Amino acid sequence: MFSGPEGRYNVSRWREPPVRDTSFPFKARRADTFSERSTMSTHQQLLYHIVFSTKNRRPWLTDGFREDVFAYMAGTAKELGGFAIRIGGYYDHVHLLLRIPGRIAVSDFIGPSKSNTSKHINTSSGVLQKFGWQEGYGAFTVSVSQKARLISYIDRQMEHHGKQSFEDEYLTLLKKNEVEFDPRYVWD
Repeated sequence: MFSGPEGRYNVSRWREPPVRDTSFPFKARRADTFSERSTMSTHQQLLYHIVFSTKNRRPWLTDGFREDVFAYMAGTAKELGGFAIRIGGYYDHVHLLLRIPGRIAVSDFIGPSKSNTSKHINTSSGVLQKFGWQEGYGAFTVSVSQKARLISYIDRQMEHHGKQSFEDEYLTLLKKNEVEFDPRYVWD
């Protein structure tokens, strides 16, 4: 059985629809309402605050080098179809305010971003030890009304971390955003 607009039909008794008389010119009916003229398109504004540290929170992101890493990350975000609104951080971690398209899962965006950046650093920086990011990350949604406030927070990371460690900051972010976590598995 097939369920159609008029109810249930027995497929075995299905008949060809009658042929429409095309001997007269067809005149299109004018749409009377907006909904008849077009269909609704998709609109979204998905902002994310992403936070992650260097492997073992080592202070790899030194002055001068840190800015180059952030610029490369912004380019990577664009290559992945997103947009980096602001990137900042401290010697051992990074904060990103990103616009990520709805068709891309956050993990499918952050994973390649971290790996591409690590690969770039390891092949172009001349560091003796292998650079890497921590395994995980924190991802928090951001309201457009809070965007300017978060940009200011990211811009003040160097000043902020004179008073608070990254570990304390990250745990505060998890609690503030009501993210459930097991303290045994927060750090790598």
